[in-house]
Amino acid sequence: MKTLVALLNLNPLISFLFLSLSGKLKETTVARVSKASTVLQCVLAISLLVFWFRDGASPHEGLLFELNPHGNFNFPFFYLIDLYSIAGVSTITAIFLFVTHYSRYYMHRDPGYQRYFAILHLFLSGLTILMIAGNLELLFAGWDFLGISSFLLIGFYHHRLSAVRNSLIIFAIYRFSDLGLILDSWLKEYLFPEAHRFIMLQDVASSGALETIHPNLFLLVSFLFILSAVGKSAQFPFSFWLARAMEGPTSSSAIFYGALSLHAGTFLLIRTLPFWFFAPSARYAIFGIGLLTVMIAGITSQSQSNIKGRLAYAACFHVGLQFIELSLGFPKIALIHMVGHMFVRCYQFLISPAVVTYGLRAQNFATAQKIHTRDKLFFALPKKLQKSLYVFSLNEGYLEQILDRLFIFPFEWISACFSRFSSVLFFISLVFTQLVLAEAITHYSGYYSIYLEWLGAILMLLTCLSASGETRSIFNMWNSIGLSNFMLGLFILFATKGKFETSSLYFLSMFGFWLLGFAVLRYLFKNISENHFSKYWAQSAVSPKASHLMLIAFLGISGFPLFPSFLAEDMVLDHLIGVQCPFVIVGVFVLMVNGISAARLYTRVCWGPTDTI
Repeated sequence: MKTLVALLNLNPLISFLFLSLSGKLKETTVARVSKASTVLQCVLAISLLVFWFRDGASPHEGLLFELNPHGNFNFPFFYLIDLYSIAGVSTITAIFLFVTHYSRYYMHRDPGYQRYFAILHLFLSGLTILMIAGNLELLFAGWDFLGISSFLLIGFYHHRLSAVRNSLIIFAIYRFSDLGLILDSWLKEYLFPEAHRFIMLQDVASSGALETIHPNLFLLVSFLFILSAVGKSAQFPFSFWLARAMEGPTSSSAIFYGALSLHAGTFLLIRTLPFWFFAPSARYAIFGIGLLTVMIAGITSQSQSNIKGRLAYAACFHVGLQFIELSLGFPKIALIHMVGHMFVRCYQFLISPAVVTYGLRAQNFATAQKIHTRDKLFFALPKKLQKSLYVFSLNEGYLEQILDRLFIFPFEWISACFSRFSSVLFFISLVFTQLVLAEAITHYSGYYSIYLEWLGAILMLLTCLSASGETRSIFNMWNSIGLSNFMLGLFILFATKGKFETSSLYFLSMFGFWLLGFAVLRYLFKNISENHFSKYWAQSAVSPKASHLMLIAFLGISGFPLFPSFLAEDMVLDHLIGVQCPFVIVGVFVLMVNGISAARLYTRVCWGPTDTI
């Protein structure tokens, strides 16, 4: 079974790397590679199902391999095969087979044919990892695969301005939801270092050990899990992003947001149910979020002017019902609902172009049957209430406007203020570096060590905000991102009392990707006198290879799982155990915001309408 699990993870990843690194291939070659990989994935999934039933259909856990098993830090790749992972892997493999076959013809002669299938296999790899992950760290790796592949597919038609903007908005929401998972991973290691696997978490919950945790800490961990699930599954108050995710090809909308990716939050809550279910406030919160989503999505779907938007809110509606089922303690019912909804919604998205075509043709016939019927319940309401509900649904519950007013606009204003002092922050960072080196010489025995810790935390936060608010120069923004990451590494070096082996991988990986991005930017703007943020530069149309290198630099500095920076970030967080909680929160926040800033820079430099060049 261990070999089957390894092959299930490696097969789509190898296909992604082959399609990404092979240069320009013919459509027939891409289609054959994708078909062969998908058929092999189906055979592996069926084999896994047979072996699981042969072994008694009981939960089976194992260790695939372990990075750095003899050092101070290790990253284990545990897998867990049980009812939920078997149902998830079987469903996603079957749906992926249908969507791949559909896409071979739907994407015919599209300039991004090969790129589309490469991203599709990256998505399958991430979802497979997420479904069979036996620990939270590996689940987060799959979670991150989904975020990056979603960003790339929403911005697939990156010559359209709406696609570029929506891809960045949704990537920012995904990174914000990552905040909950990363902090949960750290808190779980701090509270229960022995329960680092899901199956052990169930044992800890059944033994009553959870009752020994301080109620506030227990509630915090539970709500962080809920935050991650809500952001990923487009639940209240993030329901508005799902309709904006329909910018990509219809087949990608079917597999991402209609069927599979949208249910990642439900699966996360199923996996962590032994933990949060013992917190009544968490159960009430999940129930309330699901109920609000059902009400808002149900109303909003009725006023959507396009079929994909209507299906998107209908999908939100059903995921909200799954949240309610989980809050009531019915994970198997939620699983059945999830699997059935995946198939139905994927089918509806795939046939949506045909439905639109039928509707347009039906309008040409005077005797054609009416497609839309009056909602008797809605028209039974008073006229004023009808109009209010209609305006409410047209504005999608005003959720985006409320979040903008409460969080986005104040954050942008604060970031813009600090971006004006980027040169001052750079000078202070140099002084801080010298102070840390002086402390290292005295073996960290100075009486002002605690003040240096706070100064380091404040500096990495301010440089992060400076990068986020930068609008004058692309180079200034990239340098501020690099400086913020350097300050984080320097803070870890100081907090661990000079253990350079803890921070060396982080320093080397971040510096390498920053240097790569800086070199690419110098090449792209060598003949351009300006490099501001007032326009999209669309360099992917001018220098495709350089844009691909810029994508690698962006993914690397954001901590994408295929790069050493991901392991370095996990190592840094692992060594923050024992450090004061505010420092950890600031460090995780810096990592998340730097990733969003790097994505913003990449979209401005490489994407956008070609008429803006």
